[in-house]
Amino acid sequence: MADLKERCREVVSSAINKFASDSGLEVSVTPDSLVLETPPKPELGDVGIPMFPFAKVLRMGPPVIAQKIVELLKDVPEALEVGEFLAVGPYVNIKLNKSVAISTILNKIESEGNVYGSFDENGKKALEGRRVMVEFSSPNTNKPLHLGHLRNDALGESVSRILKAAGADVYKVNIINNRGVHICKSMLA
Repeated sequence: MADLKERCREVVSSAINKFASDSGLEVSVTPDSLVLETPPKPELGDVGIPMFPFAKVLRMGPPVIAQKIVELLKDVPEALEVGEFLAVGPYVNIKLNKSVAISTILNKIESEGNVYGSFDENGKKALEGRRVMVEFSSPNTNKPLHLGHLRNDALGESVSRILKAAGADVYKVNIINNRGVHICKSMLA
C-alpha cells in the first residue's frame, strides 16, 4: 500500500507541474513535498492531497486547482492504474485501486518468501538489539485449566515467535498465578 501511495504522490506532483507549465508559471513540485491525509469519510476516498500550498503560486483557489488537476489526470494511464481521482473541495482525493495494491503485496511476499516483513527500509530487523519479555499462560494453580488457557498459550507463543522474527531477544515468562479473591478468603478463614 505504501508503494501505491508513493505513486499517488508522483502522479499528482507531475500533474501539478504540467498544469503550472501550461499556465506559463515556473513551479517545481516534488513528490516528497505533497502531504497525504486520510479523508474524514471512507466514501471520499482513501487518500487526500490538499491543494492549499499551491494557491499562492498558481494564483487561484485550492478548489479550482483540485478540479483542474483531476481533469488533467483523467487521461493519464499511470493515474488510472493508481485509482480514481476526485476533486473534493480543496483536496485531490484518491480511491486507491485495491487490486493493484493486493497484487503488489502478494508479489512481494512471493519474491521474499519467509523473510517478508522482517526487515525495514535500511535492511535491518525492526527490533534488532531490543529485549522483550512476554508473559503468557499463567494459570491459577487452585482452579482447573480450561480452553482459555490453551488460547493464551497459543497467543503468547505466536507473539513470541513474531517478535523473535523481527529481531528481538525474547524472554518467555510463565508466572504461577495463585492470587485472587478465593486465596484471600481462604487465608482469612
